[in-house]
Amino acid sequence: MKKIILLILLAFSANSCAATPRISAKQTGINEEFKPYIQNYKYIVGENKHSNKFKYLHMNFADLEGSIIGRCWWLLNGEYEVEIDINYWKWNEHNFLAKEFLIYHELEHCIRSRMHTNKQFKIESIEDFFEEIGFQLGIIKRLGYLKDGCPASIMHSHAFSDNCRIKHRYYYFNEMRNWKR
Repeated sequence: MKKIILLILLAFSANSCAATPRISAKQTGINEEFKPYIQNYKYIVGENKHSNKFKYLHMNFADLEGSIIGRCWWLLNGEYEVEIDINYWKWNEHNFLAKEFLIYHELEHCIRSRMHTNKQFKIESIEDFFEEIGFQLGIIKRLGYLKDGCPASIMHSHAFSDNCRIKHRYYYFNEMRNWKR
């Protein structure tokens, strides 16, 4: 019953890449290109903790709309489907880190039911305006970001720079390894 209520709530609050419900997978199985990334992910988060969920995972390429580069679907039959944008993948053909972080981010949505950690920043008041100015000038720290401006979580809602991926790679791995509900 909890899953049904959660799925209904998610249907009304879904955003671009967070896990959303769907009846069944568009494509079944796992594309061979993703298997090494999934193996590495299992090693990072501890395969035994979530091994039963991987039996129900489908992961394939899709032509996703707009700026969406990956999407997790929680299927109503208890399975999970990850769609990775084929154009983003081809564009990053030689960028292992970009592909790795995208796969890990989507697996965190599907396998561990994690949502995005950052608020969508909008300037809606004079306080928001001054907060943004303070952040840009380095006077104040924006919540959800590290001191150098990199996202504080792999669950940030937007893909981030290679500089952040390289500089904080093991920080993000530790975040995944140590995350608890």
